[in-house]
Amino acid sequence: MTKRQARREVALAGDVLVVGLGRRGGGTGVVRHLAADPGCSVTVVDDGDRDTFADIDDLEAEMPGVRFLFASDAASVSVTDFDVIVRNPAVPFHTERLEEARAAVPPIPIVTEATIFLDAFPGRTIGVTGSKGKTSTCYFLTHLLGGRPDGEPVPGNPDVRMVGNMGGSALEALEGATESTTAVYELSSFQTESLDEHGITTEVACLTSLHPDHLTAYDDEVDRYYDAKAPLFTLQGEDDWRIHVPVEELPRPIVAGSPARWVAIGRDHPDAEVAVWLDQGAVHLRRDGRSVALIAADAIPVEGEHRMENVLVAVAGAAVLGTADADLVSRLPDLPPVPHRMEPIPVSSSVRWINDTAATNPTAAKACLDSLSSPAGERTLIAICGGESKHIGFQDFVDAVVDHRVVPVLLPGNESALLRDLLEARGAVVHGPTASMVDAVKVAAGLADAAGPGERIVTLTPGWSSVGHFVDEFDRGGQFIAAVLLLHGVAVDEEQVQILARSRRRPIDTIVDL
Repeated sequence: MTKRQARREVALAGDVLVVGLGRRGGGTGVVRHLAADPGCSVTVVDDGDRDTFADIDDLEAEMPGVRFLFASDAASVSVTDFDVIVRNPAVPFHTERLEEARAAVPPIPIVTEATIFLDAFPGRTIGVTGSKGKTSTCYFLTHLLGGRPDGEPVPGNPDVRMVGNMGGSALEALEGATESTTAVYELSSFQTESLDEHGITTEVACLTSLHPDHLTAYDDEVDRYYDAKAPLFTLQGEDDWRIHVPVEELPRPIVAGSPARWVAIGRDHPDAEVAVWLDQGAVHLRRDGRSVALIAADAIPVEGEHRMENVLVAVAGAAVLGTADADLVSRLPDLPPVPHRMEPIPVSSSVRWINDTAATNPTAAKACLDSLSSPAGERTLIAICGGESKHIGFQDFVDAVVDHRVVPVLLPGNESALLRDLLEARGAVVHGPTASMVDAVKVAAGLADAAGPGERIVTLTPGWSSVGHFVDEFDRGGQFIAAVLLLHGVAVDEEQVQILARSRRRPIDTIVDL
């Protein structure tokens, strides 16, 4: 029996309740998918206020058969009136509504966009999870497999589709997919934790990194956050592949229960069937009993050790899916830029401006500072950082700011004042908290101008949440890019700002006239 035949599939039929509409397109995609099925009667509940969903009138006009309920109307709905529950990933796993569904006799099945997609997708799937680096790895992997992250087909190349956590709905990728189609799926902990309920996972599973994040969603218990990622690996079969660093290098051995074949990242481990690592300035690959130096690392257009690790994971994923050495070598020098991840802003300036808004926790922000700092001190590094608490310790970030002599400019947020106090206690000169992104960019520009000779870099690397001050981290990044462009005399209209804020978009220089 194949693994696909062994899955405990849930029939999407009858009265279906979608819990959480969401604001990144996934919930809307699920509703469209269900509304197109004549066997489904769909109700959507969201505890938020109706007026916070700007396109709700359009959605109701588009899908007149769907019932949308918000706030108090949503609260009055009983889950026991439904045959299937669809949970938006942003809705906590153990909410009262979902626990009531699990306690019903018989239990009411709970599915997610991820489990619906993995059940329905006819081709190969490669899942990518981790605390940081997921999106970059997906972009790189899609490219190395011969696809394009923007979804445009490449004539003569395999059909590769990048889906998941970077925005939009994975279910849109089902259209026209065949057994020869490959899906590169970015999966957050909120998606991987749902896999257990249906015994479903991907043929290839990648772990990019593991460190504390999203603890507010896991009652400040870091082990719960780590364990939420485990099903992607532990549900695999013996013929599947798992890609990660050696288990002993992980803070929690969440992959240890997986029977899948292992691809080692970072070193040529004797227990791994395949390995990808850096040695003497080159990327090495061992598979099928032979090792080869593929390409010099400095020929690959990424900056930072942490992003090179994403490249190694992507190479590993492409290798186990059969990509030839020659194709890896030809594609690695042309890796695509990734929006909001160490993204250079192409302005004519003596200052380098970098958008790293996706560094949403202190560990990721520290990695950015480590990669941009200059050991000899001939470089001025200014970091726009801070924001709202994520209940994560940040002493390592403070150490990095001090050790690298970074000049911090703080964004508004409830933890920015504490960050300022800790930095000033260590002798750092701190600017802010500022009132807005525009103010932060102006302050950073003034500091760069006053820095004198030598290389100067300003990076947005927040390390904290954007809640309450921006729509999300991508809105924060879009506002940063727009403020930098305007500072350099580049006209940016509101529509362009909205495009720049998308989590999945084209490069900056194709959006605005530079």
